[in-house]
Amino acid sequence: MKTVSMKPVVQSPRKDGLWAVYIRFTYDGRCQFWKTSKVVSSQNVKSKSEITDSYVLSFCSSLILQWMEKLNHVDYSAWSLKDIVEYVTDDDSQVSFSSYARTYIEKIDKPRTAKNYTLALKHLEKYMGICELMFQSLTESSLNAWINTMVRDGKKRAKEMYPVCIRHIWRNAMKELNVPEQGIVRIKYNPWERITIPQSDNTAKQAKSPNAMRTFFSCPIPTKPFAMSLMEFGRDVAKMAFCLGGMYCADLYELKKEDYHDGIIHYNRAKTKHCRKDSAYMEMRVPDIIKPLFKKYRSSQNKGPLFCFHEMYTTEESISSNVNSGIRQICQKILVLSKEEDYNILTFRHTWTTGHR
Repeated sequence: MKTVSMKPVVQSPRKDGLWAVYIRFTYDGRCQFWKTSKVVSSQNVKSKSEITDSYVLSFCSSLILQWMEKLNHVDYSAWSLKDIVEYVTDDDSQVSFSSYARTYIEKIDKPRTAKNYTLALKHLEKYMGICELMFQSLTESSLNAWINTMVRDGKKRAKEMYPVCIRHIWRNAMKELNVPEQGIVRIKYNPWERITIPQSDNTAKQAKSPNAMRTFFSCPIPTKPFAMSLMEFGRDVAKMAFCLGGMYCADLYELKKEDYHDGIIHYNRAKTKHCRKDSAYMEMRVPDIIKPLFKKYRSSQNKGPLFCFHEMYTTEESISSNVNSGIRQICQKILVLSKEEDYNILTFRHTWTTGHR
C-alpha cells in the first residue's frame, strides 16, 4: 500500500508579516495542504519553508501522530488524497469556520454581496473575540447571544442580514464538507435549525414626515472659519441623495464627468448592476435646488470623478461613514433627538421611496 507522508510547512507571509502554518500531505505523487490554527514569525522560518518554532512543531507532531494512528485502522488504498485528508481531519474542533467562510466569500462574483458576507463574518468574529472561529465554538446559545446583541444595539438591517449570511455559509459547508456515503461527517450539527432570525426593520418606519425633512434641511448649523464642518457635509450629501430619488452614497461617489450632461445624470446603480440584465441603468434629472451643491462639490479635474469626494475620502465606505457622522451630529446637537430617533443617509432614501416627501 502506498504510504502517506505529513509535514508542517509554511508557504508565504501574510500582510502582517506572520506565516500561516500548514500540514503538507503527500500521497501517490500528489500534495495537499491543510491549514492549522498556528502562525510563526519570520525568525522561525528557514529556507525551504522549514519551521523552527518548537511549540508549533510539537503541536503539529501531535496532530500528525494522531492522524497516522487513525489511518492505520483503515484500508485507504482506493482513496484519493482529498478523501484521506478529509478522513483524518474529521473533527469538529479542527474545522475552521472562519477559514471556510473566507474561501467561500472569495468565490462570490458579486462585489456587494461579498462585502455583506465579509461584514457579517467580521462582526461575528469581533463579538466572539477571536479571528479564527471553529464550527464547534458556534453553538445555538452563542449565536443567539450574538443576534440578541444586534437587536439590543438597534441594528435595523444587520440583525437579519448578518445571521442570514452566516447561516448560508454554514449550510453550504455542511453540503461541501460532509460526505455521508463515505462516513465523512466533519460538521455534525446545524445550530440554525432552532434559531429564529429577526426581521429587519420596515423601511417605512425609518421614513420621516415632510415637516421633519424641512426641519432637518433648514436648521442652523455652526460654521467653521477655515474648514467645512462634518454637519455641513452630511447635510449637503443627504440633500443631494434625497433630491436624486434616494440615491446611494456609493453612486454619488462613483459618478463620472461624462455621466452628467444636459442636466441629467446617467449611471448604473452599484447595488444591483451585477444582478440585472440592464445593469441597473438609471437616469435622473438634477433639480435646480441642488445644482449649487453640484457646483460646490464639482471636481476641478477635467476627467474622472464628477465630485471631489475622491479627494476627500479614499473609499465609498469612508464617505458613507462621515456623512452619517455629520447627520448624527445634527440630530443630536441641533435637533436634540434621541438615539432611537437618529437619522442616517438611508433615512432620506426611505423617506423618498415611501412617498413621505
